[in-house]
Amino acid sequence: MARLDNFMNALSNDGTSRGFIVVYEGRYSEYVYNKKKEGKLKSFLPRFSESAFRVHLMQNYMINFRRFPKEKVLFISGGFRENHTVELWVVPNGANPPKATPTLESMKYRKGKPVNMCESLG
Repeated sequence: MARLDNFMNALSNDGTSRGFIVVYEGRYSEYVYNKKKEGKLKSFLPRFSESAFRVHLMQNYMINFRRFPKEKVLFISGGFRENHTVELWVVPNGANPPKATPTLESMKYRKGKPVNMCESLG
C-alpha cells in the first residue's frame, strides 16, 4: 500500500499525467513457517482470477479509502508471467500508454477461490 501511496502522490504532484497499473498473473511466493517458527520461502501457483481480486483490492484502497480520482488511473491486464508482477507507470499527458510484456502464453492454476486475503482497509 505504501507503493500505491507514493504512486498516487506522484500523480497528484503532476496534474497533467495519468497513471497506468499493469497487472500480470503468475506464481507468488510467501513464507511458510514450521512449529519452530522457522520460515521458508515457497512458491505457489495462483488461483484462477487471483490477480483480478488483487486489482479489486487496489482499486478499493485507492478510490474508496484514499479518495483518489478514478479517472487518473487505468488498470491493464498484462497477461501471464512466471511471477505475479505489478507495474506502476506515470505517463505524461498525450504520451502512449505502456505496453504489456507477458512472458508466458498461459498459466496453470491451483484449485480454490482466492481466499486468505484481507480486505480490511480501515
